[in-house]
Amino acid sequence: SLECETNKSFIMEIKEFFALDTTDGIATVAYGVQANCFKQTNGEFRRHGRAVFDFSVRRSLEFMVVFFMPHLVPYLGFKVLPLTTTEFLRSTINYVMEQRELSGKKRNDLIDILIEFKNSTKNKKSASGLVYEGDILVAQAALFFTAGFESSSATMSFALYELASPEDRRVGTECTDRGTPQ
Repeated sequence: SLECETNKSFIMEIKEFFALDTTDGIATVAYGVQANCFKQTNGEFRRHGRAVFDFSVRRSLEFMVVFFMPHLVPYLGFKVLPLTTTEFLRSTINYVMEQRELSGKKRNDLIDILIEFKNSTKNKKSASGLVYEGDILVAQAALFFTAGFESSSATMSFALYELASPEDRRVGTECTDRGTPQ
């Protein structure tokens, strides 16, 4: 609204606020990347995070087949992540891993763990013959991203709602009572 523009303030859903915060946190803590979600609310990390949980009839069908009839996935070509999100995460994570290996820097984050795991299993195959490199490592990082930001932001939103709910003022009263010296 016009009032918001003159006061340099804005209105935002609290769930979106928490989604920006958790996306920023995961990008920084897990990948060592500055996503700057609060400066660019429609930045790449946030946009691709939204796309994962943007449901339509097709996405609902894809999820249903992937989780309940996985044997059909190779024939139907369904994916958990949209193609653009997959490409974004693949290129970002591969780039960050490559740069981290070249620089030798350690941040003690998920990327360092994946690099260490890749190097420790370089000449070994798993019992199933799987080699731990490329998209296998990207999938681990992608799972961390998708599972982390949505569940965390939803939980924080619901918790804040419960704390602000007028139906149950007991929580607020208990917090106030405990903070007052007796």
